[in-house]
Amino acid sequence: MWRPRTALFLPFAFLSLVAACSSPATSPVSGRPGGSPATSPDREAAAAVGDACAPDRARPQSTCAAGDLCAPFPGGYCTHPCGATGTPCEAGSVCVPGVRSGELCARSCATDADCRADQGYVCDPGRKACGLPYMAAPRFPSCPAAAPPAGDFSAAVALSTSAMAGVYQLEPGAALTPAGDLVVVYTSGGRITDRSHLGVARVPAGGEPVIDRPLPTSKRNHFNTWVAAGRDGAVHAVWLGHDGGGVDLNAEVGYARSDDAGATWTAPVAVHAPQDCPPGTPFCLDKPMIAVGPVPGQPAREAVRVLYSSDPGGGLRMRSSVDGGATWGAPVTAAEGTYADVAIDRAGRVHVAVSLSDPSGAGAWGSTENQIAYAVSRDGETFARPVAVSAPGESIPFFFVNPTIAVDDRRGAIHIAYAAGTPDGRWDIRPRRLRGAARRSGAARAALGLDPHGPGGRARDRAPAPRHAASVPAPLARPAARA
Repeated sequence: MWRPRTALFLPFAFLSLVAACSSPATSPVSGRPGGSPATSPDREAAAAVGDACAPDRARPQSTCAAGDLCAPFPGGYCTHPCGATGTPCEAGSVCVPGVRSGELCARSCATDADCRADQGYVCDPGRKACGLPYMAAPRFPSCPAAAPPAGDFSAAVALSTSAMAGVYQLEPGAALTPAGDLVVVYTSGGRITDRSHLGVARVPAGGEPVIDRPLPTSKRNHFNTWVAAGRDGAVHAVWLGHDGGGVDLNAEVGYARSDDAGATWTAPVAVHAPQDCPPGTPFCLDKPMIAVGPVPGQPAREAVRVLYSSDPGGGLRMRSSVDGGATWGAPVTAAEGTYADVAIDRAGRVHVAVSLSDPSGAGAWGSTENQIAYAVSRDGETFARPVAVSAPGESIPFFFVNPTIAVDDRRGAIHIAYAAGTPDGRWDIRPRRLRGAARRSGAARAALGLDPHGPGGRARDRAPAPRHAASVPAPLARPAARA
């Protein structure tokens, strides 16, 4: 079951907001720059990490120790950022990776009795830290076996260094041009109070990498970079940009185009539909994606497809451009959901794998109420009703599920892979193959977004609206859940 993100993320958004209002130069450990984990007199007189407090936007510290923040959890919760972008946790607390708020200090514990159980706090068994259920990322099991052989891959080469603004780089999107040039666009982040940036790396065909190049925009924060290349060699990039404020202020799906393999870019512009993120709406956009492929029925032309999640728009939306990104058509809804992947086949059909998941409670890390679904647009303008591809009773997480889709035109098959598992961190990667074998009817093949006459068939999709029982292998068939 899909739910908008807003209700879940507002508490973490408030934490980001109050962090932005605090002084990052002050150590949350001692109340002075360069503090150590030792407890200071100031901390002894104030609420410690994990203690109750009264959340107050005007006074983020509340009754917590100097440098700490009062998180808006039940009864308030004194904490502060830790890890690579924070400062050490004091004695009696531990650094814990959160769901959306990065690493935070939490009170150490051995059992639930060490936590504020009357207010709903428990001792996380994997982290040994007091928090709300499912607030911390699960500790995933590790494999003691030796790493598999590297195969015929060459040695890894760094495509970013400390010369790039920010502390760490993540979320790379990459595309290979017809000439063999690799173009990578990524996010470079830092502390919760800092700006984040877009960076570009290029690996020319037969040349040396060109790295640590910025892609400037007017926004303060950047996430979810995605890149695609067209037959003409143009490289198209999208990302989520906003001005922070704890609620993704002034959010936009940013877009830029490069006609020289990433060396230069057009001025970034917003390409989401205005109604999908009205002014002042918190968390209105997420997870943009981009793909380039033929226009259905006009194989000589290409369309640029941008997809993104919009809470006001009701789920996964798609806008299309048939003039290389100069202008964009009206948005259409592909499916409910936030996290997805897109692929375009040689006929121009747009295939989408999407997670229909509830991020609250256990659903954040695995629930049988969550699903992975598949939807297809055969005309590039409308989408057939989504169908489920995850198995009945399969436990699907919301976070990190990252469904991935690929189309095998030659064999007439669609491949989908996704994470599945339970809140205890026992996860696996599940592959699904949606086949259009010759024994299937033309209607069944069309429902899968495949040519009704099989690989190499001449007939185009003229079948009636798909029926879910014919759209996926029988053991997986069921309608996708609707919110």
